[in-house]
Amino acid sequence: MVVVENHEVPMVWGMLGFKSGSWTEEKPGVAATAMGMLTQGTRTRDSKQLARILETNAIELSGSANMDTASLSWSAMLPQLDLAMELLVDVLRNPTFPKDEFEIMQSQQRMGLLVSSKEPGYLAERELRRRMFGDHPYSRTPQGELEDLGRITVEDLKAWWGRHLRPDNAVLYVAGDITAEQGFKLVEKHLGSWKAEGKYEPPVLPKIPEKQKTHIYLVDQPGSTQSQIRVGHLGITRRDAGYFVSRVLGDIFGGSFNSRLNKAIRVEKGLTYGAGGGFMPSRFAGTFRANTFTKTESTAEAVRTILEEIRKIRTEPVTAEELADTQAYIVGSFAGDRETPMSVVRDLWMIETQQLPKDYLRRFLAGIKSTTAESALEAAKQLIDPDRFIIVVVGAADQVKESLEQIAPVTVVRKDSSEGGGRKAKGEQGEGVEPGEAEEAGEDTDDAGETEGD
Repeated sequence: MVVVENHEVPMVWGMLGFKSGSWTEEKPGVAATAMGMLTQGTRTRDSKQLARILETNAIELSGSANMDTASLSWSAMLPQLDLAMELLVDVLRNPTFPKDEFEIMQSQQRMGLLVSSKEPGYLAERELRRRMFGDHPYSRTPQGELEDLGRITVEDLKAWWGRHLRPDNAVLYVAGDITAEQGFKLVEKHLGSWKAEGKYEPPVLPKIPEKQKTHIYLVDQPGSTQSQIRVGHLGITRRDAGYFVSRVLGDIFGGSFNSRLNKAIRVEKGLTYGAGGGFMPSRFAGTFRANTFTKTESTAEAVRTILEEIRKIRTEPVTAEELADTQAYIVGSFAGDRETPMSVVRDLWMIETQQLPKDYLRRFLAGIKSTTAESALEAAKQLIDPDRFIIVVVGAADQVKESLEQIAPVTVVRKDSSEGGGRKAKGEQGEGVEPGEAEEAGEDTDDAGETEGD
C-alpha cells in the first residue's frame, strides 16, 4: 500500500492496481469485460442500487483492464471516504457478474466493434499488431474482436477474477487529503482480512517473433480513395539502457507537428493532414513505428517518404535546434504532467509494474538532459533496423499493389481473411485461409532496395 499526501483539495482518490491485465486471459476480452462488470452487481447490491448510492454520495467507482494491468479506481470527498472503501471492497470481493448485465455489456461492445472494426485505421493497427507479435497477447486488444465476444461466458469472467484479483498481486494507492496513518487505518479496517490462498502463478507468455525482412501487407479495401499506412518493428522497453535517448530521438522523428516525419509528409509534400511515430514502450515489449494516411494515388510516395525519413534519422545527426527544442518540451512539461495526486499514482504504478528503479523519474530527467546529437545518432543506428520492417497498407489493392511492389515484397490480405481472428495470409507458414482469400507477390531478398533506412 502507498499513500500520497496532497492536502490542496478535501478529496481522496484511490486505485487498486493488479499486475494481471489482458495478457493473463485465456480468451480475448475476458479481463476487460470482467473489470467493467465488477460494478454491475454484488451479493448485497444490484447494479441499480450501486449506481444510486454512488450518485447520491458523489463517489466515483470503476474498473478497467488494459493489456498490461487491471485496476479499480475510486474517488470521494472526505465525509464519504469510509463508504467509498466499503463499496470498493464489496465489488472486489462479492461480484456476481449478473447474466442480464453481461448481455447488455456484450451488446454495447458488439455495437462499438461493428463500427470501429470497419474503419481503415483500425484494420491497419490490427494487422500491424498481428504481424509484429504473432501469438503473443500484444497481437490483440484488451476488448478483443467481434468473433471473440461470442466465446466469452460469465464463467470465464468468474474464473479470471478468482485467479488474478488477489492481494499478493496488487498494490493499493490512496492519494489526496489524507495522512499515511489515516490511510493505513482505513485500509486495515476494510481490507485487513483479505488474504491470498496459495501462491500466485501468472501464465507463461509465448515468445515474440523475431523481426522479419521488410515486407508489405496490403489489406484490400476495394474502391477506397485513401490508404492507411503503418510502418514498424519491435523496439525497447523503459528498462532498456537506451530508452531515455530513444525518447528524445523518437520525438524528433515523429512526436510533434514540427517533427521530421510530419514536415516531410505534410508540410513539404502535402500528402496528408498528419503523420507521427517514434518509440512506444510497454511492459513486455516496445515498438518503433510510423503512421499516416494519404490519397490512394500517393500511397507509394508516402511509404517511400517514411522510409526515407527513417533512413535520414539513422544517417543525419539531429540539429542543435531539434535537440534543444525537444529537450525543453519534455523537461518543461514534466512537472505540469504530474500536478494531480492521481498523476503521481500513475507514475508510481508504472514504476512498480514495469520493474523500474525507485529513482526512475530522476534518472529519466537526467537522461533527457544528457542526450546529445552523437548519442541520438548512435541510438538510431542501434535501435532501428533498416531491413526489418513490417509495412501495413489498408487501401484499394488493385490501384496500389503494383507501385508498392517497387518498394518491397507485397502480400495482399483480403478483408475476409484479415477479419478471421488470427488466420494467416496464403503463402505463410501455418496458412489458414481458403484459396483466393490472399495472394502473395514477390520473394524476400537480401537486397533491401528502397526499404533502406526504415
